[in-house]
Amino acid sequence: MNWKPIALASIIILALLSSFYLYRMSEEASVKELKILWPDLDEVSSRLCMVNSTYHYLESALLSCEGSCYSLVRYRIYLPTDDELEMSLPLQILRDGKVIFSTNVTAFKRNYTVFIQTVALLVKFPRGAEIKILNMSIRPDECLELKMEPPQVIYTKGVIDDWVLLKNGFRIHKIFDDVYAATWRGNASLICGGIKVNLRNIEPTKGEIAIISLKGRCEVELNGERAPIGS
Repeated sequence: MNWKPIALASIIILALLSSFYLYRMSEEASVKELKILWPDLDEVSSRLCMVNSTYHYLESALLSCEGSCYSLVRYRIYLPTDDELEMSLPLQILRDGKVIFSTNVTAFKRNYTVFIQTVALLVKFPRGAEIKILNMSIRPDECLELKMEPPQVIYTKGVIDDWVLLKNGFRIHKIFDDVYAATWRGNASLICGGIKVNLRNIEPTKGEIAIISLKGRCEVELNGERAPIGS
């Protein structure tokens, strides 16, 4: 019997199964590095969780959690020197003690700061999952008593490339299926089903943006005109 075709077929099947497994894991958990500032404390105080050890801090600001959960995450190391550094740190997402996603994330230090810190990370994870950077871990949805069901909004400042302009002038950038960066000028609101969220007046020229978590098919209203957004 010629075993070569059988062996080749087995290798192809294993490769396909591995690709499917990685795809499923990426559907459940993922990380995006954002060019945004960490939100002000008064903006995220009710969403904030932190674990720390000597000179090390892991923080999360939960955006929303229903089905998939989304949280801003950052890791900081206190280092009061004039050095400038840039490095990669390992990040893992675990469920029931098993790693379902792993990657490296960017961390940096400028000579005018006292922290090595990651860029702002937007993490997608299943409910109850553990986010781990180096030897520190946090469960963002379990450390809060409040339920952060979408739609939800966090305001901050940042630089977003490739804005999409909706017909009413509202600008969006898709981060995940149900999460967008957005900016606008004027009176705006977000409507998802029977829920209406009045949005703040922000100033795009100052880099002011919002990170928005949606619930299904929604609409954004800007200066009285509506446009659809979401799946």
